[in-house]
Amino acid sequence: MPTYVAIKKQIAELEKKAADVRKAEIAKVIVSMKRQIAEYDLTAADLGLAGAGKAAVKKKAPASKRPKLPAKYMDPKTQKTWNGHGKPPLWIAAATKRGRRDDYLIERVMAAAATKVAPKAPAAAPTTQPKKAAATKAAAIRRRAVASAPAKAAAVKAVSKKPASKAVKKPTVGEVPAATATVAEPAAASRAE
Repeated sequence: MPTYVAIKKQIAELEKKAADVRKAEIAKVIVSMKRQIAEYDLTAADLGLAGAGKAAVKKKAPASKRPKLPAKYMDPKTQKTWNGHGKPPLWIAAATKRGRRDDYLIERVMAAAATKVAPKAPAAAPTTQPKKAAATKAAAIRRRAVASAPAKAAAVKAVSKKPASKAVKKPTVGEVPAATATVAEPAAASRAE
């Protein structure tokens, strides 16, 4: 079995032979083509060759550029302009929504600037939240406040230097705290009757 190096050497030799054979065949093909071109009076354009195509094709007139349209609207804050064609910038889109697009005509903006009275600047659109979103946000704030209350109380207690004089007794199961006993007794008395 031949080795890798031996096979690579054979490949190199075959590539060299292939290049030599190609050169010999190309020379024969070129001679044959030249004879046929002369015989039939063919031009490079007839053959569709790239270099000849440029000379054979009529030169096109240069594309006419559209004249640049003059600006029609101006933002009084940034002095940016828009000619009224294409996608409108954000400042003119906001003015259009408010029905104040004509306030941004260059003539009006310049007249207002000349009299030192600036036209009304576009007001930011009021952000309104749906009632459900506002209620959800308020509930989240309350939950955070309630959750942080025990932590705050523990921190205050730890900082406090006074020892607790009386320990608060936690009621056991079945035992009613004193504060709720007074409220619960009339209800129990009414049930007994």
